Amino acid sequence: MKAVYIIFFSFFVVALNAQVKIDSSFAFQTDPAKQFSIYVPSGYDASEPATLMLGLHPWNPDRWNSVSWRDTLEVFAETNQLLMICPDGGNDGQVDDPIDIAFTDAILDSMHLWYNIDTAKRYVMGFSWGGRTTYTYGLDRAEYFAGYIPIGAAIDGASTLTPIAANAFEEPVFIVHGSNDLVGTRYTPAIDAMTNAGAYLNDTLLSGVGHTIDFDNRNEILTMAFEWIDSVNCALLPVDTTTMPIDTTTNPMDTITNSLQTFDLAEIKLAPSLISQFNPVLEVQSDRYLTADMLNVIDLNGKHFSFSVLDGRKIRLESGLDTGIYIVQFLGDEGVVRSAKFVVY
Repeated sequence: MKAVYIIFFSFFVVALNAQVKIDSSFAFQTDPAKQFSIYVPSGYDASEPATLMLGLHPWNPDRWNSVSWRDTLEVFAETNQLLMICPDGGNDGQVDDPIDIAFTDAILDSMHLWYNIDTAKRYVMGFSWGGRTTYTYGLDRAEYFAGYIPIGAAIDGASTLTPIAANAFEEPVFIVHGSNDLVGTRYTPAIDAMTNAGAYLNDTLLSGVGHTIDFDNRNEILTMAFEWIDSVNCALLPVDTTTMPIDTTTNPMDTITNSLQTFDLAEIKLAPSLISQFNPVLEVQSDRYLTADMLNVIDLNGKHFSFSVLDGRKIRLESGLDTGIYIVQFLGDEGVVRSAKFVVY
């Protein structure tokens, strides 16, 4: 197996700046040629950590394997510049047999040898049986994955999710499902289980769509789902306050009379950190009464947004915000003393 790693690594280096599709195999347990497929987006650069997507194919050996599933998701992966690995489910087509689980673990470990992967941005998605496995395999490894896109997940009601639902606490999950695809046993139980577990949940129920991945605007819908879980994940990552933009058009010393320097900075939190465009209100958990001149609200480009402070504890943002990541800056005598991210969806 060491020789296989060396061969692949050498090939990948040659193709750094080109869109690449790779189909290969290696001997694993009882399978002399366990297959997998990889998609390398055109923008991959070995000097920059890449976003990794594990793609789990459906259960239908007549149509689906690692190659066909990778090819189905190729445009989606290229659009979002995802380094994608698709393990093959073998002759029975199921991607969650014991050998498949062990193989997926092994191939994910191998991807870290072959590529430069951002360990904070590893995601998993799948359709049908692959959607089911997105839950069962992905949430069983919640410390590894940063977000989940189950599509038409072929679960058997709540019983499929019961053993692992608790692991979804504060994990970004975007459920894609068809309105004609056993909503009562596949969609609603998943929504309830993820909600009860405290997941950061979003979903789309596709009108008139049955159990298929070939729905209209597939790449746009999957891109919407990916951008959402990625934005929520990014909002949960620590903020480096040393490089945050600061408003240089005004001097905080001219307006701030209630300094934040005496705050217990560790206790300043936003609840929730995920808010709707239609109810853009953040509650600030702190030990001080807030006023508007003690705060900035900006996006990742440093653009400032209008807001008001309610009761010294709540920040109401202007309506009409775009979905995405924003930042609340808490200002003190020396400028920004604390920052916190939040997501508008």
